Amino acid sequence: MALSKVNFNSMNVTPSASKAIKFNSSNNGLETGDIGGSLVLISTTTVSSSSSTVNITSGIDSTYKEYIFEEKYPTLESDMVRLKLRFPNLVSTHYGLEHIAKSNNGGSEEESLLCLEKFLNDGKWHNDNFHYPWPIDKCKLLVFQFSSVVRNYHTFEHKGNVYRLRLNGHWLPDKEDFVTMNYDLWLDGEDWDSENDESADIDIFYDYLMSNNWDIHDFFKQHIMKWLGKVEKVCKKIEDMGIPCVFVHWESEYLEFLYAWDFLKERTLPILYKGETFSCIEEAYMKYSELTIEGDKECNTYPNDEDTHPSKIGHRVIGDSIIKFIDERKEILL
Repeated sequence: MALSKVNFNSMNVTPSASKAIKFNSSNNGLETGDIGGSLVLISTTTVSSSSSTVNITSGIDSTYKEYIFEEKYPTLESDMVRLKLRFPNLVSTHYGLEHIAKSNNGGSEEESLLCLEKFLNDGKWHNDNFHYPWPIDKCKLLVFQFSSVVRNYHTFEHKGNVYRLRLNGHWLPDKEDFVTMNYDLWLDGEDWDSENDESADIDIFYDYLMSNNWDIHDFFKQHIMKWLGKVEKVCKKIEDMGIPCVFVHWESEYLEFLYAWDFLKERTLPILYKGETFSCIEEAYMKYSELTIEGDKECNTYPNDEDTHPSKIGHRVIGDSIIKFIDERKEILL
C-alpha cells in the first residue's frame, strides 16, 4: 500500500469543538472541519403489525454514498394512549367494566377460539396474548370480532393422510384460482408447528379438490362454513354459561353465509356512521377513509403511511356501534 507524505507545516489541526481531522481541499494536508453535511430525512414509513415485510425504495439512488435506516417504536406512554383509544376500552369504560382484548393487531378466528376453549376448559382467561386470570363469574359479555377467513388453517384428510393448508393474503372472489394468493401445505405434524412439520406438494390439495368435484369457490364455501360452525359451537357454550355474545365483522366474506347460522346472524351488529348502516368495518372505511389510520389526515401526518387499521375516529365509530347494539338489547345482553 502506498503511503502519502505530508509536511508538518501543511497541518492545520487546531483543536475545535464538534470538528474532526480531515484532508484539505487540495488533498495535500490535514485540517479540522466538518465531515459531510447534516443528515437528510428522505422518507418515513409506518409499518402495521399485519405486515411481514416492507419495501423502502423512495429516494434510494446514487445521490448519497450511504443511507441510514432507523426503526422507531412508540414509547410506553404513547402505547398506553393507543390502548385507551381502542374500541374494547371505549365499550368497557362506557359500562363501567374492565376488558380483555389482544394488545396488538392481527389474529384469526382460530386464535380467538383457542383462547375461548381454554376459558371454557379452565374457567379463566389465559393464553400467550391474553394475560388475565379472570374467573368465569366476572365475565359479563363477549364481543367476538371476525377477521379474514384466509388467516385460518384448513385441515383435510386425503388418501390416508391429514394435511393443513395455510392461505396468505386476501380472498378475491372474482378469481378462479390461486394466482393472486400465497399458500403453504403441510403434512400432519405432532403439534402442527409450521417450522417442524413436513412440507407437502400443493398438487395434493388440487387433487383433493378434484376428488370432491370442487372448484376453488366450492372450497372457500366449505372453509367459511367450517369456521362459522366452529365459532357458533363455542359461543353457544359461552352463552349457556350466562355470558351473552355479539359479533362484529372486519370483512364481508362471512356475511353472505350467515343464513345458515341463526345464532350468529341474530347477534351480528352493523357499523353505524353519519346516518348510514354498514354490514362490516371494511365496508364503512371503503366509503369514509378517515376511519382508517391511513385516511385520517387530521391526526396522521406521515405521507407514506398505508396502515388501514381503524383510526381514532374508526375505533370510536366501532365502539359506538357496539354500545348502541347492546343498549337496544340490554334486557337480553346485560
